[in-house]
Amino acid sequence: IYDKYIERFRETLIHAVQIRCNGVSNVASELSGGLDSSLVTCVAADFAMANQVPFMAFSNTLPDHHGNVMKDEKEFILKVLPWKNIDWHEINELKDPLPELIRHTIEIQGCFTQQRFHMFNKGIYEAAGNQRAEILLSGFGGDEMVSARTGNDLIREKQWSTLYQALKYQTTFPVAMLKIMRSVVSYPLKRSRHSKVTSGIFTPDMLNRRLQNLPLMNSFFRDNQLKRRYFNKHERQAVLLLAERQLQKISHRHVSQRLEYSYAAAAQYGLQYRYPLLDTQLLQLTLSYPAWIKNKPGTDRYLFRQAISGLVPEEIRLRSDKSGAVIPHMYLRLQKDRELLNDYFQKWSSNEYLKQIFDFSGFDGWIDALLERNPDEMNYLMPGAFYNYLMIMYWFAEYQMQ
Repeated sequence: IYDKYIERFRETLIHAVQIRCNGVSNVASELSGGLDSSLVTCVAADFAMANQVPFMAFSNTLPDHHGNVMKDEKEFILKVLPWKNIDWHEINELKDPLPELIRHTIEIQGCFTQQRFHMFNKGIYEAAGNQRAEILLSGFGGDEMVSARTGNDLIREKQWSTLYQALKYQTTFPVAMLKIMRSVVSYPLKRSRHSKVTSGIFTPDMLNRRLQNLPLMNSFFRDNQLKRRYFNKHERQAVLLLAERQLQKISHRHVSQRLEYSYAAAAQYGLQYRYPLLDTQLLQLTLSYPAWIKNKPGTDRYLFRQAISGLVPEEIRLRSDKSGAVIPHMYLRLQKDRELLNDYFQKWSSNEYLKQIFDFSGFDGWIDALLERNPDEMNYLMPGAFYNYLMIMYWFAEYQMQ
C-alpha cells in the first residue's frame, strides 16, 4: 500500500512541473541545492530535453575564497548539474548597494514590503532576463506543505497501532517498543508551552528574546502594544489533524505576499514565475493522504523522499541538513555597505517622525551581531526585521517626508 501512495504522489509531482513548461520556448529554474528546487530543476530539465527547448538553472552562491562565516549551498548544487547536464549560471554577488536595492524595490512595488526575497534575488532576475528566459520555475511552497517536516504526528493523532506497525516494519519488536516509549516521553518536551503557539520554534521565550533585540523606542513599543501584536502574529489555532495544520501553514499570509512581490519583481525582466509545488492538484492530494504515509518514523519527509527517488541525485534526496543560505551574498552586501548604512542612519536619526519610532543607537550593535552570526544567537536576531526596518525608514525619509 505504501508503493501505491508513493507512485501516485510521484506522478502528480512530475505532472505539476511538466504542465508549467508546456508551450514555453525558453525554460529556467531557480536551483538552491535543496530537495524542492533540485526536484523541480531535474524534472524540468528532462522535459526540456524531450521537447528540444533550451533550459537553464540559476543559483545564488558566494564568491570562491570569500573567507567569511556565511555558507552557501554550492556543494549540493554541483551534485545536481552533471545529473542532467544542466546549463548553469551562478550569481555570486549583489552589485547594487543595499539602499539602491531598496529604492529599486520600492519603485517596483509602490511601497515598502514585508518579504525580502524579491529584493535580494535581483541578480537571478537580471541574469535570466538577459538569457531571454520566459518562465522561472521555483521550488517555493514545498516547505509549506508537500515536502514539509511533519513531526511526531502519529503520536499527536494517537495512532498507536500505526506507529507500532511502522516501527516494527523497520526493526524488531523490542526496539520498536523502545522507540515508541522514547518518542512518547520526548514529545511533550518539544511542544510549545504556550497553548496557542503551535508554529514549531516560536515559543514565548523565543518571541520575548527577539523583541528585546529590536532597536525600538520604549514609548512607541508600549503605546502600539507591539508585544501583543507580535505574539498574535505567531498564534495558530490548536488543531489535531496533520492535514488541518498543513492547511494553516500553506494559508499563512507570507505565502501570498512572496508570490505577489516576486511576481512583480521578476516581471520587470520579462520573466513569469511558476510554482509547481503549489499546484492545486498536488496540494489536494497531499492533504488527502493519511499521516502515516507522510511521516514514517525514522525517515524525515518520507513520502517526498520516496517519491523523488531516481529523479534527483541520491546525495540530494537523502540530505537532512540545510547548511547554507539560499541567497548568501546578501551577507557580503551588508559587510560592504556598513559605512554607507551608518551614514543613512545618522541622516535619518534627525527625522522627527522616525526618531519617535527607532532607537538609532541600537543599529550598529545589531549589524555586529548579524555579521558575527553566532549560532546561539541567530534565532533571536531577526535579520528579516533589520531589512524591513531599512525599507520602512527609506520609504518615509526619502519618499514621504520630502
